[in-house]
Amino acid sequence: MSDDYLSKELKKAQTQLASAGREAEEKIQKIQEKSFAGIREALTDFGKSISALSVRIARLREIQSGETAPRGPHSASAQRRMAKVKSADSKPSAGELILRALAENGSMPSAALDAVVMDAGWTKAAAEKSKQILKKRGEVSAQKRVWSITEMGLKNRPSAPE
Repeated sequence: MSDDYLSKELKKAQTQLASAGREAEEKIQKIQEKSFAGIREALTDFGKSISALSVRIARLREIQSGETAPRGPHSASAQRRMAKVKSADSKPSAGELILRALAENGSMPSAALDAVVMDAGWTKAAAEKSKQILKKRGEVSAQKRVWSITEMGLKNRPSAPE
């Protein structure tokens, strides 16, 4: 093989190597740019989340300390919850009402339990949720929408209000 041929092949290989290196650098740069853009976007979203949560925490602390009143579509229920937390003589929970009613009356239809809870100022949704929580805990049982208190429910029921 001649020196001329080898020189040409060497230059050709060097050119290809340099070209492959540039292509690899370009690909790496594009990947880095996409990654950095993704990282910037994630950090921006994270910053927004932190900001929103910081505002929420500050607002909840203000409400908790009594500096401001709750606002928004759920403010009535939030006020009831806050009043319950602040007041030692607050009304019994929906679950407590259900346990008391079942302990006093034995088995009761679901509608009657709902009425007991709603007469105390709670919603039907509160009654339904409380029944399900008590059932899950094993404190009450239900068959065909007729509820009964269990032994565990009798042990855990709150004392009657004075």
